[in-house]
Amino acid sequence: MADTQENGSGSDSKSARTRRRILDSAAQVLSNKGYAGLRLSDVADLAEVQAPAIYYYFSSREDLIEEVMWSGVAELRKLLEEALDTNVQVDLSASKIRFTLGGENGVVLTSKLIDGTFPDYSRVIPTGNDKLLRLDPKSFWQGVDRVATIATEKTRAVKMALENDRVTLSVTSPDNGTAAEEVPASYAAQGFEIGFNANYLKDILGQIDGDTVELHLADAGAPTLIRQDDKSPALYVLMPMRV
Repeated sequence: MADTQENGSGSDSKSARTRRRILDSAAQVLSNKGYAGLRLSDVADLAEVQAPAIYYYFSSREDLIEEVMWSGVAELRKLLEEALDTNVQVDLSASKIRFTLGGENGVVLTSKLIDGTFPDYSRVIPTGNDKLLRLDPKSFWQGVDRVATIATEKTRAVKMALENDRVTLSVTSPDNGTAAEEVPASYAAQGFEIGFNANYLKDILGQIDGDTVELHLADAGAPTLIRQDDKSPALYVLMPMRV
């Protein structure tokens, strides 16, 4: 279900097709064997690639699984947006969930449920982050998107250098060079640098409807709390990356 755009040179298209094939293979293995049973060797065999090649596109087994799961959520959201004026039937079993949109002749999306007990999410929400960064979410999203165009397919990492009322976004790629851009911000705490996965950061910023987004930070190794404001019911926790 993962969507991949294939633009640019022939080598880029081949790389995109390989990445898509790995994602589709991982989804199939995950559906058959579950989270605990997913082995990269099985994914590689199904995708017809060498197992080490998977690490060119994904930093870890968990990163691959997370993208597979996220692609399913993204596909469901797309279908729901297209079917706002119709009823959605939800069928649930011990191992799978099925969404039927548009009646008998509509679209059916089936997904395997994650094995195990859902974690206590409240324990991972940081409460002591004392550095507050405020930005315009649209400008921030656009800045991240521009510098991330040269990021490697494997990590999609973007570095943020925080200074007084200013954030400098940068990406360094051994193959594509360096990109940097300054974004206006409200920030008065001690300056430091932190890195994030550009795609995850953009996904969160895309959910912010207001004119301001708040990032509550602690340090370069601690999770960051993101929200629209102190009255927002939606909280997002994003783990940093080493850059």
